[in-house]
Amino acid sequence: MDRSIRERYRDAIRLEAMDRYGIGAQEIESWGGFESFIYRFTRGDEAFILRLTHTLRRSADLIRGEVDWINYLAANGLTVARAIPSKSGRLVEEIDDALGGHFLATAFAFAPGRPPGEVNWTPALNEAYGRLLGRMHALAKRYEPAHPARRDRWPDHNEVEIPRLLEPHDPAAADRYRNLLRRVSTLPRGRDAYGIIHFDAHKGNFFVDGDT
Repeated sequence: MDRSIRERYRDAIRLEAMDRYGIGAQEIESWGGFESFIYRFTRGDEAFILRLTHTLRRSADLIRGEVDWINYLAANGLTVARAIPSKSGRLVEEIDDALGGHFLATAFAFAPGRPPGEVNWTPALNEAYGRLLGRMHALAKRYEPAHPARRDRWPDHNEVEIPRLLEPHDPAAADRYRNLLRRVSTLPRGRDAYGIIHFDAHKGNFFVDGDT
């Protein structure tokens, strides 16, 4: 985790997030976290995840776009961990860190299962994962974001930044990057060729629950 984010975090941030989601002191436990602070909490017989990230890493609008997409997938039958609202009905709660930034609290249904590395990875599981990604991409064609401007779009700032960084050290690489950008820019952007991608679909980002 970014050191500057960790240094801004304190118990008051967690307590404020708990209050906004109506989580009791006996209902929550730390669940680790790599890029965010993660907690597990319960309501009755149900388990949920509370995630606290920071605007130094992601803007509030990007997180709103993320949960809008996740809940769209959940509403269309995909086995994803849907985002749940706070007491005030918000899917993203902004908590002032008193240093010019905000921690962003979001809560999700708890995903059952185990990491893929803890199960026997069979051809059937491989096919099941492929079907899941296929359904996700099929749904992406019909998806109309609630706030279209809240998602990153290609090309982005890297179109200029990467060649600028490469130029002093490897001008040939910078030229190849610019040529690649020009080539990609000519590709079609219709609904069947251009849209949302997962960008991080690897075995560290899902659980396996059952055989298929």
